[in-house]
Amino acid sequence: MSSSTEPQAPPTRGRPQRHDDAQILTAALAAFADAGYEAMSIRSLGRDLGLSHGALNQRFGSKDRLFYAAVDHGFGSMAADLAGHLSDGAPSEDPTDVLRDGIRAFLLASSRHPELVRLMNTLGITDSERLGYVFDRFVEPLVTPLRQALVESEPTAHGQMTTRELFFLIAHGAAAPFTLRGLSDRFDATDGPLDPEPFADHMAEILLRTLGR
Repeated sequence: MSSSTEPQAPPTRGRPQRHDDAQILTAALAAFADAGYEAMSIRSLGRDLGLSHGALNQRFGSKDRLFYAAVDHGFGSMAADLAGHLSDGAPSEDPTDVLRDGIRAFLLASSRHPELVRLMNTLGITDSERLGYVFDRFVEPLVTPLRQALVESEPTAHGQMTTRELFFLIAHGAAAPFTLRGLSDRFDATDGPLDPEPFADHMAEILLRTLGR
């Protein structure tokens, strides 16, 4: 696991690099999300980027190291987006506001990073060290304030919603139109194009009503 935090290999000398690290990691994350870890091909990624297999190995090391570097890059960008949305207004101590703001921020960030939910759709099928890394480093910190808000909120007539229920409703329910964009676009004829801002606001209110708030 520590390999993901080790310094990356310095760029090789010679011809100028055609892509910077951020571009490669973004492409790698999408490849891992679409194919899954085992089926993802470094050679195919290199061909798509116009880079050799050797060049990728020199810059990132093994496939395993590339995976962790891509995950850190992708979830780090999403965390920055989340923080930006949550800092738009003054923080509230009301658990309902915390839930509303957290749900809305997650959906807006998901609209910019749909590959992350796609990655979790494949990575989350079976437990693994890679899944544990993503959960402990990124998912758990994300759900912690939502869990606390749930604990502090009043239970509905059906009882208190669990953290699992809330997370899957948001990440793999409400965020699905961003992940399955081709399917979502099929509804444009009746609903109009998907606009992330009002969609996130509406879905947050729907989920809060589910919670009886």
